[in-house]
Amino acid sequence: MRIERMAVYTANLEYTGKAYAFAGGRSHQVFETTVVALSTDTGLEGYGEVCPCGPNYMAAFAEGLPSCLSVLAPEVLGQDPRQVSVIQERMSQALTGQAVAKAAIDIACWDLLGKACGLPVYTLLGGLQSPSMPLHRIVPLAEPAEMEESLRRYRAEGFRHIQIKLGHEVDEDIDLIRRLRKLKQPDELWVGDINGAWRRDQALRFSKAIEDVDIYLEQPCRSYDECLSVRRRAKHVIKLDEAFNTLSEVQRGLRDDAMDAIALKVSKFGG
Repeated sequence: MRIERMAVYTANLEYTGKAYAFAGGRSHQVFETTVVALSTDTGLEGYGEVCPCGPNYMAAFAEGLPSCLSVLAPEVLGQDPRQVSVIQERMSQALTGQAVAKAAIDIACWDLLGKACGLPVYTLLGGLQSPSMPLHRIVPLAEPAEMEESLRRYRAEGFRHIQIKLGHEVDEDIDLIRRLRKLKQPDELWVGDINGAWRRDQALRFSKAIEDVDIYLEQPCRSYDECLSVRRRAKHVIKLDEAFNTLSEVQRGLRDDAMDAIALKVSKFGG
């Protein structure tokens, strides 16, 4: 099996709410998604999609994906897509970083491998560990009344895993959580996502002030070391996201016992 053609498609995905807003004044109404289609000499086609969360989340320029893929295409054409590690190495030699662009190709290759074997990709990756996965809904950063309204609406829609965007002044976020806690149901899992906006002292003050609220704290500070410091002293479960952009960084976090949970986005790690 050989890859004969690579097609790239982009489209704008509009956020259906008022705005997808989070800490640091970041707010988006449209996200650009990219789909890679790999065609082979056997007639099989594989597809991979990536959608960066704007230009200020991943360590890559979202609008530059088509350019990156044009650099990677010569390394992919003519190759056997089932040799996913070989293709990963060829992409690494051709382009430094830009894992999100490489992820689109990698996902398409795994799609082809599964189709060639007649097996779902989860079987090829070791087996189905969870027969189902609950979806979570994000409450964007807004005025407290708007956030409360969003929370009520998402619960009515059936969501029980809720991510609440934080990033006001710390005292305002403390008041917000105290306000929303009255709505929390026993079967709900809440995550307060700071997106790296706080200093260590702010994160610790927040955690101490709401220590009786069952909520995860996600990415409280910008750097890994700051988050590790918070993890060792905070009153809450810590989840990390932006602190990790490579698998070696994830391995370091596991060695350091730096978190209780991780957000592992396939597109951040190259597939």
